[in-house]
Amino acid sequence: MNNVPSADVVFVGGRIMTLHPAQQAAEAVAVTDGWISAVGTASDVLALRGPRTEVVDLSGRTLVPGFYDAHQHQADAGLLRHHVDGRASSVGELVERVRTAARGRSPGDWIEGFGWEERSMAEGRPPTAAELDEAAPDNPVAIARTCGHALATNGRALALAGIDAATSDPAGGRIDRDAAGRPTGVLHEHAMEAVRRLIPLPSDDDIEAAILAEAQGNLALGVTSVWEPWAEPRLVEIYRRLDREGRMPIRVTMAQAGFLRSGEAVPLPREERGERLSLTAVKLLQDGAIAPRTAALKSPYEDEPGNRGLLLWQQPELEGIVAKIHRHGLQVSIHAIGDAAIESALTAIERAQSAWPRPDPRHRIEHCGLPLGDLPARVARAGIVAVLQPPFVRFHGETYARNLGAERAQRLYPARSLLAAGAVVAGSSDSPVVPDRSPLTGVQTAMTRRTVDGTELAPGEAITLEQALRLYTFNAAYAAGEEGRKGSIAAGKAADLVVLGADLGDIAADEFHLVPVEGVWLDGALVRPDPLCAM
Repeated sequence: MNNVPSADVVFVGGRIMTLHPAQQAAEAVAVTDGWISAVGTASDVLALRGPRTEVVDLSGRTLVPGFYDAHQHQADAGLLRHHVDGRASSVGELVERVRTAARGRSPGDWIEGFGWEERSMAEGRPPTAAELDEAAPDNPVAIARTCGHALATNGRALALAGIDAATSDPAGGRIDRDAAGRPTGVLHEHAMEAVRRLIPLPSDDDIEAAILAEAQGNLALGVTSVWEPWAEPRLVEIYRRLDREGRMPIRVTMAQAGFLRSGEAVPLPREERGERLSLTAVKLLQDGAIAPRTAALKSPYEDEPGNRGLLLWQQPELEGIVAKIHRHGLQVSIHAIGDAAIESALTAIERAQSAWPRPDPRHRIEHCGLPLGDLPARVARAGIVAVLQPPFVRFHGETYARNLGAERAQRLYPARSLLAAGAVVAGSSDSPVVPDRSPLTGVQTAMTRRTVDGTELAPGEAITLEQALRLYTFNAAYAAGEEGRKGSIAAGKAADLVVLGADLGDIAADEFHLVPVEGVWLDGALVRPDPLCAM
């Protein structure tokens, strides 16, 4: 190490979890010019000290790579902070929030909200159009479910969208109706688009402010990289502008949306890879979600024999789109939760790769929530990355189990089965779908499989601490083709590092969500100061 320049920063004196396949642990780490320059014994690394080297004494705490949220709607999460909070304990509470919002709006202005969930409300159901009409008679209202796959609207919004008792369900969508066949106000999947396309879009300045604010929130959680999973061209351009101007607080890799809200196809982009901003993939949706019973299943939902969910593309259509993206040299990123949708996505990717072989295309299935039977083995054989959301088990697991039945619930978001089959599994929050996007909450749930109510859901799918941490570091970077420059602590990688305020080996997994993030370095610079780190 004598020929290595003096380090800018040295970390020593705690648990260092490199999460690198070739070197699992170390005593010390050196950072020089924004890069990790040495990982090894304390004596070897401390030999790199110079007169200006800062030595960070971990004092028994844990050093890990910067966390990578492999599926987070960063811009949307920031924008939704200005909408009506739909996470209410009752329909009455939500309706009152809409009433309050209406007082500050002019007639005709849209009122948007996000976050309702039937299980969390005393009535066990979403608000009706009539209830929202009573709260906001002069304003169209659209409140998205927490999963984003259902929309509660009022009569004014339905009228503007031309939806009434005579309106047929669109392909890939569903309109909930009462006993008389009249729309209740709740729209699912493609049925939502008739309303959504009428809602005015936020300004570029609003989107930019949302990104910057949410990025700072991510840094506070130790998240230094995010996969933005549905970037329409306008959002892509806003990110590009922030990058050109040197104002990207964290690293973002984008998957461009395959289609606009209007249904219009988006021209395929070229791959872009930069230090702070990359675009590598095109995102498609092939089904809905388990909680609103729109994820596509091979067998019906529990107690609903006529409902197997919704496949959003016919197989020949999906295969044509996937082949086009694959041949263009981009990653294919497909939202598929139910087993029928996962099989459909797998088949499309397998056939594209068979017809037009590419070395390691690194395609992704986003969510991969219910891969039954031989699907984990097929995911592994195809080299597809399964991007799971462990927090879904914590916050929505009991709803999933009720909708699927006990047997299928034992295979929900099965990290252990997928890893055992040889698949690479990445971890994410899908924020703003869950109320807590902290990677440590995800790590905790991947290890305990415990819901917020204390129920263990599919405990056989629990994984180890190192496996769980790797979901949010090395594997997440691998999922974007970025494992060569981030995702683990190894010489030559970007110095994105996080100090956690405890030795993770000494505390119970159930307490991980309480562990503070005490220092965050990005490109070797301290971006979340921690007074305990300075020496």
